[in-house]
Amino acid sequence: MADKFFTWNSQGDFLTVPKSRVVNDLLNGGCAVGMIQEGGAANDSRAISAIRRVISVRSIAVGSSVGAFTDRCTNYVLSSGTGTAVTLATVGGGVAGRTAAALQIRDTLYVSWHSTASATDNSDTSQLLRECLGLVRSQSCSRVVIGGDFNTDKRTLATVCASAGRTRSGSGIPITLHVPPGPTHSSDNTLDYFVVIGTMEGKLRPRIEVVRVDPSDHNPVRISFP
Repeated sequence: MADKFFTWNSQGDFLTVPKSRVVNDLLNGGCAVGMIQEGGAANDSRAISAIRRVISVRSIAVGSSVGAFTDRCTNYVLSSGTGTAVTLATVGGGVAGRTAAALQIRDTLYVSWHSTASATDNSDTSQLLRECLGLVRSQSCSRVVIGGDFNTDKRTLATVCASAGRTRSGSGIPITLHVPPGPTHSSDNTLDYFVVIGTMEGKLRPRIEVVRVDPSDHNPVRISFP
């Protein structure tokens, strides 16, 4: 699996300058996979070609629908490696919401996720975790790395992860929440995280950091495993 990756809510088209510069800097700086939320509309072959003209990547997965949301809310997974796009059933915000983007590289599935969670409703994230646990249990992949804007605080998300682990599909499969060391949003809240489902064989405790940038109200979060 990739040793370093990032997640970023780009708050609009990431092919525009300076947002494209942020993405390229992260990828050229050693991140083999990037998960992007609110990346702008791109769900056809022409748009995929446009991404490759601007961003140095080999594989791209794109969320298939934004439902009642604007096209800006499309999710992406970008990688310099060779991967296969995977369709997930869970939709952020319910049936009228935005689909996750997922890219499988060898035995690891990378998911870009944008929840519509609130303090009282994290049902879409709960559903995503259960779906991903099922993929690991069925051996469709060895692990799932979810990066995204979960729109909730770390304590609530930790509770959601723990609850998913107590389900039948989660029995015996580790779920690890990786929390950045500081706020990820201009409101001084932390909304962006990584959740890893399954084991990280041979990996030590990761380093996670917030990368300060200007072109979005969110900062990218980068994680690396020694």
